[in-house]
Amino acid sequence: MKHTLTILIALMLLAACTSAPTATPTAAPTATLLPTATFTPTQLPTATSTATLTATPRATDTPRPTDTPRPPTLRELAEKRGIKIGTQVIWERIVNTRLSQPYLGIAANEFNQLIADGFNWGGTNASGKAIHPERNRFDFSKPDLVVDFAIKNNMSVHADLIWGPYYDLKNTPLPDWLLKSTFSRDELKSIMREHIQTVMNHYKGKVRSYTVVNEPYTYKSGVDFWYDRLGTEFIDIAFQFARETDPTAILILNDCCGNEVAGQRADFDYQTAKRLKGKGLIDGVGLQMHLDGAKPPKKADVIANMKRFGEIGVAIYVTEFDVDLTNVQGTQAERYERQAEIYRDMLEACLESAICKSFNLFGFTDDVSWLKNRGRLNANALPFDDKYTPKPAYFAMRDVLAGK
Repeated sequence: MKHTLTILIALMLLAACTSAPTATPTAAPTATLLPTATFTPTQLPTATSTATLTATPRATDTPRPTDTPRPPTLRELAEKRGIKIGTQVIWERIVNTRLSQPYLGIAANEFNQLIADGFNWGGTNASGKAIHPERNRFDFSKPDLVVDFAIKNNMSVHADLIWGPYYDLKNTPLPDWLLKSTFSRDELKSIMREHIQTVMNHYKGKVRSYTVVNEPYTYKSGVDFWYDRLGTEFIDIAFQFARETDPTAILILNDCCGNEVAGQRADFDYQTAKRLKGKGLIDGVGLQMHLDGAKPPKKADVIANMKRFGEIGVAIYVTEFDVDLTNVQGTQAERYERQAEIYRDMLEACLESAICKSFNLFGFTDDVSWLKNRGRLNANALPFDDKYTPKPAYFAMRDVLAGK
């Protein structure tokens, strides 16, 4: 009986041990709420654990592939080289918000100089942006938009003063009140002085440089209004008025066909600049370089021409640059590569001449190219296509400015 009782007690003790609940199941819910699983090694509790937690980036802060540094813009590279890289900006794209982006974004990001649109006196090609529409009235509303955009984006501004083509009355910058007048020689001088003084005083401190006289044509009557009425002297008169009005402005003689040393226009521009420099009236010569992609000038000739102006103390400003592909054969890719070579050569010529201060495009997108507006839809002359996609010409310029 005693033995049986002992066995019975032992069995009861064994049953109690196997059926009693353990501590693990009751603690499990608490354990799953602890944040230890998300700690990195640097977050382990130490004497400096608080500072470590606030300084260590979270996993979501790890740089993504899209966070890699972006390539430098033309503007950034040009500023490092001490040169202006510019573009024409048209006022219509400032007021039309539907079209202003990405147009204005590219203009502000890629360029540090702006060629101002809207400075025509008020002729048939003024397109609603006449600056001097009546004898005694000026209207700065359109050019103000462009200049204010440039100032806001820390871009220097270049504008025009005197331009006199009237051989095609359907495409002239001069208003009827001037063209159809019988003003005397002295009255015309007074009108020119008033125009120059009014414009330059209005933009004093805002416009850095001026084309005082644009495309003077002194070889044939019926072409240039000012030459026909005042003779070649009109150039000197205009520069004198401009210098007196704003002595701090950069004054430029701008012409269309003087890219190389040889040629009637190149020789005329050189002799005119030399005469004006002797009078202390000129600072630079502007080269309009609207190039035919099938027949571009040689880089060495362009450099030689730039340097000869430097020898008489006159700087060079490329004021209107594009490369027309109308006559260039091949696939579109081949045409674009040819264009890129020309952009590269001419920008290199500007830099290598050591006297070229700016390289300005006549717009930057084919969407609003002056050639497209004249019906040359295959010109594709600018470094961004009509969808604002950069072409090889853009990357060629970027490489040149980067020294590649």
